Amino acid sequence: MLRLGALETLAGSHVPHVLSRLAERRPDIDVEIHSERARDGLLSDLVAGRLEAALLLDSGDDVGGLGFPAPAEPLAFIDLDPVPLALVSAPTHPLAARAALTRGDLKHERLLVNVPECSFWMAGNKILGSGPERIKVGGVTVMRAWAEHGLGISLLPRFAVADSLRAGTLVQLDLPLPDLSLRLVWRDDQELLPGLRDILYAAARP
Repeated sequence: MLRLGALETLAGSHVPHVLSRLAERRPDIDVEIHSERARDGLLSDLVAGRLEAALLLDSGDDVGGLGFPAPAEPLAFIDLDPVPLALVSAPTHPLAARAALTRGDLKHERLLVNVPECSFWMAGNKILGSGPERIKVGGVTVMRAWAEHGLGISLLPRFAVADSLRAGTLVQLDLPLPDLSLRLVWRDDQELLPGLRDILYAAARP
């Protein structure tokens, strides 16, 4: 049994792909999914041994590179898949028709955000800097809806706005963005458990 934790943001979009890979490569392993809204809860359960591994969004060369505090305990990880980001606005937004935007062009914009612990708030800090005014509105669904109504711009995972982009209710602004990573994290000492390392690496991309 593999007890796998995942952020709720990823439960519908990415967890099924990971489970499919595991089922194909290790059909002998049962997986129990624990979904959490907060990253801190996942990491606490991981450190306490209530989970064998956790899926979260991160970037950089170490756990917490996105900007959140990592536990003191040694952690290991694999980056499974890229998670592209999109900076979006309503089609009527003044920046929607402009090409080759820079961070400076966003200095006086309203950036629709959730809370500082949110992965996309942290990504905004790293990518956009402190220039845009942060407007706290709520989770991904609310940020997307407010952006569709022309109330600001928002930095969101592309999978969360794909339907809106296809429908034309949102447009992607022309600013180069790095991807986040879908990161599988586990306690370093867990690799000593028989067979666990093989199970975790079976979740990686081909």
